[in-house]
Amino acid sequence: MKLGLACSSGGHLNQMDQLDSVYSKYEYFFYTMDSGLARTLAKEHRVYFVKDPKRKPILNFLNLFRSLSVFLKELPDVVISTGGGVSLSLCIIGKMTSRKVIYIETFSRVLKPSLMGKIVSRFADLTIVQWEELKRYLPKSVYGGPIYKIVVKQSSEGEGIFVTVGTHPGSFDRLFKKLDELVERGVIKEKIFAQVGKPNYIPKNFEWVKDLRFEEFQERIKNAKVVITHAGVGSILNCLELGKVCIAVARLKKHNEVIDDHQMEIAEAFGKMGLIIPVIEVEELENALEKAKSFKPREMKIEGNVQKIVEDYLSKLRMIKT
Repeated sequence: MKLGLACSSGGHLNQMDQLDSVYSKYEYFFYTMDSGLARTLAKEHRVYFVKDPKRKPILNFLNLFRSLSVFLKELPDVVISTGGGVSLSLCIIGKMTSRKVIYIETFSRVLKPSLMGKIVSRFADLTIVQWEELKRYLPKSVYGGPIYKIVVKQSSEGEGIFVTVGTHPGSFDRLFKKLDELVERGVIKEKIFAQVGKPNYIPKNFEWVKDLRFEEFQERIKNAKVVITHAGVGSILNCLELGKVCIAVARLKKHNEVIDDHQMEIAEAFGKMGLIIPVIEVEELENALEKAKSFKPREMKIEGNVQKIVEDYLSKLRMIKT
């Protein structure tokens, strides 16, 4: 039995990789956007890359042909998606050709489902949500808890500040302008190294690069005293896994940084759990940095039942096929 693992980059791909104990038992391939983690996976796994359509909507049309080409070449028995619009076409093609479709709503959707979730859950054979609140909106879904299996510990190692905006295609100029201001005012005296993505504003007072290889990204987090990140699930959990003090700054819809305020929801949720320091508006960053001097993430185990739910479903499906 062959699995098609379809998702966007960033937290979506990070969550898909959490299923490795399940998909590794089958023949499989990845269908995702180019990113540091995707390139790392491509060294050992079969990965098909698809273009990011957010900056050029015409790519949605081209991606449809790409997904059809990949589907006809691989002919998966099951399509599994952890979200992101680029995986929609593969899910639809799978359903239209009588394949099974498993949809796992992204962990970053705390209070309301994503548009992708609303669409795919209507025809998916199995929909799994990671926050109980979502069952109000997706009543046919199964609650699985977090897909992640992470033990949060505290680490006192590291120095300086590492800033990351993940693989999100949009700029986060608000954050970089505020960091420049805080350096100029002498509020931030520590050395800053930043991964800035695709900014319109170029930072003046600290070292930066646009992108990092996944291995270097992990190393930067490990060696930092404090990590300032956009409130993307993948970046936050990478920090927690390494026990780092994490300041998560939410991209906001009102600033045209995201299509909705799911980053605000995830920042507030993790903040209430005592795992991170949430920042909604950048004016809060100065206070957050002061708080970071004594902040320690709450030690806990993050674990759910998603892997078992998917594994049980696939096992029953394989028995039927044989």
